[in-house]
Amino acid sequence: MKISVILRNYATHIASLMALVALVLFIPASLTSSTVLRVFLIIFIVLLLGGGGVLLFLRSRHNGPRVHFFLYDRRRGRSRRYDELDAEVVQDAMAYYLSPFTKDATSLWRVIPKALLMQLDAQAQFRPLVTYRLLYLLSACDEEQIYQTFSQANERVVGYLCRAIGEEGDNEMADFVYHLKQKRICDRERVVQFFQKNKQRFAARALLCVERNFDRFYVSKNIFK
Repeated sequence: MKISVILRNYATHIASLMALVALVLFIPASLTSSTVLRVFLIIFIVLLLGGGGVLLFLRSRHNGPRVHFFLYDRRRGRSRRYDELDAEVVQDAMAYYLSPFTKDATSLWRVIPKALLMQLDAQAQFRPLVTYRLLYLLSACDEEQIYQTFSQANERVVGYLCRAIGEEGDNEMADFVYHLKQKRICDRERVVQFFQKNKQRFAARALLCVERNFDRFYVSKNIFK
């Protein structure tokens, strides 16, 4: 995993854990009768606290100024107005979000890279948007690709994606997609029809998700470099 991802997503947790360990070690350090052990523990405690402080400092340096992920225009290097936020902007931003992990996002129907799963664990607000992005991309494909991609999709991956939009409140679509995949033999006509008819709906749901959770999408400006 990239150091930048660790600093952005896990530095605070690691520093907190180091501080907790230091606090626990302070008890035996104060009670032990061995001078050597006491000195060793004190040195270790200082290193833990110092290391945690360094992590937090590096995180603050790395983060830099914060911008809204869906309002920041990475091509022009400036933020859009809120009234410029639309479904197309959201889809373009999600394409950028997934770009470090795959060149062909439709391949995520078969397997989601561990690095992406870890990032989504730390950035849960993006999970439903990844699902809507994959649904939207597949709906833009031709009939054969829609059927082949969905019929060959990993059922666990489909379950993960459906849970993401279910947690966002889109239970009807989550259940429909999951049950569509659960059938031993996918109904070609039903699968193709579902995706082709709902392309704009997928995009609209993604936009609604961003609007509902707007304040959760502020990120470091440095991720656009």
